[in-house]
Amino acid sequence: MKRLRRSIAASIVVEPKRGEPIVASVSMQIGFGAHGQFGPVEIGLLQRIDELGSLASACRTMNISYRHGWQFINSINQMFTEPVVVLGSGGRNGGGGHLTQFGKQLVGSYRQIERRSAALAKSELRSLLGSQDKPVFLGLAPQ
Repeated sequence: MKRLRRSIAASIVVEPKRGEPIVASVSMQIGFGAHGQFGPVEIGLLQRIDELGSLASACRTMNISYRHGWQFINSINQMFTEPVVVLGSGGRNGGGGHLTQFGKQLVGSYRQIERRSAALAKSELRSLLGSQDKPVFLGLAPQ
């Protein structure tokens, strides 16, 4: 899933002397050492499961293989003492999935940390790059 990572937290655009503007972006990962880690793609997957009610549908909309999605759900459920996602048994009329209350809190906390980190990163990058006599443009990173 690493190949799908992209920043949604913060970005800064710098107009160089020649050529196209450069976009610098910040992406956040939360790691628990040997217990695993997650970032914007995984949180996005959790949100899609909550919206669509299905791991398979969520994976399809994000171009993630079902296998990788299932492995992530399995690992994130083992990171915490409470389950994050509950998946039903598959089959013709089975399957489905939803976030637990704890899973919804986890997504909300991640997004809050992301917003706060983005604000700090924008401020620091603006100070750093603005001091180099280059025009600085702030905005969201491309998705």
